[in-house]
Amino acid sequence: MKRINHQQGASLFEFLIVIPVLLILAFTAIEFGAVFVRLNTIHKSVQDAARYLSATSVAKSNTAAQKTIAANLIQYGSVSAGTQILPGTFEAPVIQTVGGEHVSVSVVYHHTSIMGEALSNLLQLIGGSGIDLSLDLTASSVMRYVQ
Repeated sequence: MKRINHQQGASLFEFLIVIPVLLILAFTAIEFGAVFVRLNTIHKSVQDAARYLSATSVAKSNTAAQKTIAANLIQYGSVSAGTQILPGTFEAPVIQTVGGEHVSVSVVYHHTSIMGEALSNLLQLIGGSGIDLSLDLTASSVMRYVQ
């Protein structure tokens, strides 16, 4: 007499239940990693711009040319315009003297999600509304003017 196996196909069904959860976790980890890398890049470029302004200022004020070079350091990673260090858009940096002794530099970067457009299109395909997964990342740095 032959035994009837009622478990055929059970592992496939379990796999179909588990795989979407695992994919969501993997893509979430990738997205968070990308956000942190971009935030770190922005922080370092703002620090470079603040360091440049604190070292090259005359009479603790910054000229328009120095502010342009600082903006280029933030956006392009060099003193002249070229290829952006990050895709996306930067707002104009805010450069100001604080208390007569320090220079403050801050900038806002508009981060667009790596998976945002694909996820939004998928949700629209199944009848949902699109979602905006963009973030505004802000970085700032304050440094003392070099005497």
